[in-house]
Amino acid sequence: MDILDALFRKNIIIPIKWIPYSQFKDVKEMTKGGYGIIYKATWLSNNETVILKRFENSKNNNKYFLNELKSSQHCYSRNFHNHIIKIYGFTKDPELGDYVLVMKYATEGDLHKYLQKEFTNITWNYQKLRILWQISEGLEHIHKNKFIHRDFHSGNMLFDLNTSAGKNYQWKIGDLGLSQEINNESSNNEIYGIIPYIAPEIFKGSSFSKKADVYSL
Repeated sequence: MDILDALFRKNIIIPIKWIPYSQFKDVKEMTKGGYGIIYKATWLSNNETVILKRFENSKNNNKYFLNELKSSQHCYSRNFHNHIIKIYGFTKDPELGDYVLVMKYATEGDLHKYLQKEFTNITWNYQKLRILWQISEGLEHIHKNKFIHRDFHSGNMLFDLNTSAGKNYQWKIGDLGLSQEINNESSNNEIYGIIPYIAPEIFKGSSFSKKADVYSL
């Protein structure tokens, strides 16, 4: 099935920007996830560092690519929420044929790495409450759009320095690849995520829910 046809079938709510792969240089692999490989690259036309998330074998099975694209569109694009990572568009790896999401690069890394580095220095009266407030706002926005994250943990909470706003630090939620609409009847009961962040009821056969997301937070 043609990818553009699939986008319309999935009821994507705003037009998706196609970005030619030739627009990216200095593409370097950073890490591998469950369904994709993360690269850091320079976007030439914007002179900006971005993240490229390549979905392995998506030329044959684009399920996870389409799911993350749909979730991001619903949860970010309706109100351009500050605390959800921005998706710029998509492209295609010319050699492998895999589809690739183009996303904003969070300059300061994720919460897991931040805590490892700053755990003894951060204070309740500013840093900890600020992190909790901003991530909670992002999660509330996802839930208001009738989605659940389903893979909420410190590695998906990203720290970005917005230099255009004068060193405005913002925490953002990323990786909506496993997100689903609330009460999605096609959703299975497989257990996803990192064990310490998974709500106890999930191990007893309950479905993922907004409450399970809040437990992860």
